[in-house]
Amino acid sequence: RAPSAERPTAERRAPEPPSPRRAMDSPPPPERRAMDRLVERSALCNKLQRNPIRIVMNRIQADPRIASLAGGRPVGALFPLKGVALELADGATVRASLGDDDLNYGAANATGTKKLRRWQRDFLRDVHGVHLDPATHDAVATSGNSDSIFKCVLALTSAGDVILSDEHTYTGLLACARPLGRFVAGVASDRDGVLPEALVETCAKLAANGRRAAVCYVIPTGSNPTGATMPKRRREHLYLACRAAGLAIVEDDSYCLLRYGPARGLACVSAGPPSFLALDCAAGFGDGRVARLDSFSKSLCPGLRLGFLTAPVGLIDKLQVVNEVTTWALSGVAMRASEALLERFAEHGYARLDRQVVRVQACYATRRDWLLAACGRHLKGLASWNAPDAGMFLFLECAADVDAADLLEAMLDAGVAILPAGGFRPDAGPSRAFRVSFAQLASADAADAAAAKIASVLRDAAAVARATEAFEAHV
Repeated sequence: RAPSAERPTAERRAPEPPSPRRAMDSPPPPERRAMDRLVERSALCNKLQRNPIRIVMNRIQADPRIASLAGGRPVGALFPLKGVALELADGATVRASLGDDDLNYGAANATGTKKLRRWQRDFLRDVHGVHLDPATHDAVATSGNSDSIFKCVLALTSAGDVILSDEHTYTGLLACARPLGRFVAGVASDRDGVLPEALVETCAKLAANGRRAAVCYVIPTGSNPTGATMPKRRREHLYLACRAAGLAIVEDDSYCLLRYGPARGLACVSAGPPSFLALDCAAGFGDGRVARLDSFSKSLCPGLRLGFLTAPVGLIDKLQVVNEVTTWALSGVAMRASEALLERFAEHGYARLDRQVVRVQACYATRRDWLLAACGRHLKGLASWNAPDAGMFLFLECAADVDAADLLEAMLDAGVAILPAGGFRPDAGPSRAFRVSFAQLASADAADAAAAKIASVLRDAAAVARATEAFEAHV
């Protein structure tokens, strides 16, 4: 059950955080160690202990003079692997040799190889314009953004804490937070995303009920499920609202390279609004409270299971221990292969990666346009929808007063699958909307046929709604 935000009696009332409007007008001088304080509030981080074997093994690997009789480390000469090769679609082959640390229990494999982490820092600098200070920020490799979300929930919240999100948010967050005893609360939103004033008001109401909001989770570009992209001013105001309310910000930017504006390829990033991480690192503005999640699932392929989590070192240090405790290490083989692949894609100013991103953008932009045109032909008067400039989804809202979940079976029987938006609501409440993906549309004809099927179901639903309303009016 979603946490109540109703205000209790005066005896229990907690002081309200400052309003975001006052924070925007005159932000206080930022403090660079905000994440240190935020991590300290996590029960898990306070209890984390490194595996004692790991401590000894790291010391042994750092000092070859030590004769090790301590660990059950396999003999590298017995391993049957020596290297890995990836064949690219353009005919090129990427090869990587595998050493003992890649195949064995590597000391650094809990956070990613040094080259992988350096690649991410360079990519943020070169493409996103974010210059990380190594004294305050670092990056770790992850097995994708689902893994990163789970780790952030563990490290930034405690059981009973509240995570704030858009009114409709990614189901992966809901699926991992709920079993861990965390609550997700949707904050009033508009077409640009979460409303900053509503976020601070929600925090104040939760605090008055003895509840703590710990994290604000955002998908700022091509949001899943709404397809919305936050403009620059909204990002700035929301960041300041989170500062005013004392929240960590988890920025899930999985769709940052799937943008369909005039700027294509990697140039779409600099042409778009700044990331929350960029705001966090801006001198005189940010105070070190953002964890940024990056993934190559959309721009390269999901099967790589490669992502990055970039954050202040206070969180990165804790995540290293979390990774050691939960998995001991990431796959050294997969990391070395990914390292070689990303190095190849970064050559000549990311020329190969830029071509790949242009190819991906062109494909999805075309499929989006097919679906938008089909909706225009078949769904006028039956529904309204947005025209997303990023991501894979549009948000389709029924004109009739119906719960989209009640229409799911009819949609499937009609031969089309779209997802009721109620499943993306933190409170699991009803919704008149559907999330509609254009990613798998193979042709304009396929889009047209799908939209026609949706229209047929919505017409029937509208007729039933009118009949029910007429009946109730005469009862």
